[in-house]
Order: sequence, then structure tokens, then C-alpha cells
Amino acid sequence: MSKILLIGDSSVGKTSLLLKYADNEFIEGMPLSSGLAQKNKSLIINNSIINLSIWDIAGTEQYKSMTQLFFKNGQGALLVYDKTNSETFNCLSFWLNELYLHIGSDKPVVIIANKIDKTEDFQVTTEQGQDFANSNNCKFFEVSAKTGDGINEAFYSLASQLNKNIRFSIILDPDIVRSKKKYSC
Repeated sequence: MSKILLIGDSSVGKTSLLLKYADNEFIEGMPLSSGLAQKNKSLIINNSIINLSIWDIAGTEQYKSMTQLFFKNGQGALLVYDKTNSETFNCLSFWLNELYLHIGSDKPVVIIANKIDKTEDFQVTTEQGQDFANSNNCKFFEVSAKTGDGINEAFYSLASQLNKNIRFSIILDPDIVRSKKKYSC
């Protein structure tokens, strides 16, 4: 089971993304999350089953001090901002730094611009989101938790990166074992 973190500021739609992806459900006017929500989902990638444990971590100030606990054993992350709120975009660097601090910079991260269904209210351009993702070596997707657009692709992208990491470590393990032969005089 791969632990995936869903992180970002409060009110960006993390819980709505989780519900849409895991249960194909959208609740208009969803109340703010308090603490943590978690759902499991399985995908098939290259004939391999990838089991995801997706952790929706509250983005309110009171929970920021608990990120170390919530991030523990995270193997990848979806970092979410709201396209209609530039402040949430401006906080991406904070969240990325927290993520790297607690799980390392070698884990796959996908940047998600949520609420693309609210086209008249955009405060952040696609180019800004893509540039941020590119400069941080992350994948980038624009999604809508309301309509479901782009959500499956974003999760699939992250799961594919996890699958490559798992396969890479499996391929390397036999070499590591062989290199540890003991020699004696």
C-alpha cells in the first residue's frame, strides 16, 4: 500500500478531490476538513496493481504544526491549489518545502490546479501553474472536483511514478545483494 498525501491550503478542494476520485461523489458547499481523512483506491498500471492509501491533510493553520506526524511514510503527494485564489498558489512553495523536509525530495509530486470549472474567477494562469511545476520537477494537472475533469489522470500520473520507483527498487535489489559477497583470505 502506497501512502499518498493530498496537501495544500485550506479551501482548495482537497476533500472534494478525494471524494470525487475515490467515491465519484461531489458535495456542493463541503465544510472545511478537520484533521485528516483517508481513503483507499487501487489502480492497474502496466499489469501491476497499485494500492493507494490517500491521506487528505487539513490545510488550516492549527494543523500545520502536525504535518510531520501526518506526512510520516508518505511515498508521494498531490499538492493542490485553487485557480480562483492566488494566495493558495503563492503558498505552494511552503507546502513543497514541508513535504521535502518530512518525506524527502526524491518522492514524486503532482501539482494540481483545482476548480477549473470556475473559468470566470481565475486568478492564476495555466502558465503560472505549469512554470511552478516545471521549476520544481513536478507533473502538473488542471482539474475540477465538481465535474471530475482531470482527476483520474492526475492520480494515474502519480501512481505511475510510484510504480516506476517500485520497479526500479526491485530491479536494483538483486545487484545490491550480489555486491555484498563476503571475501576471505
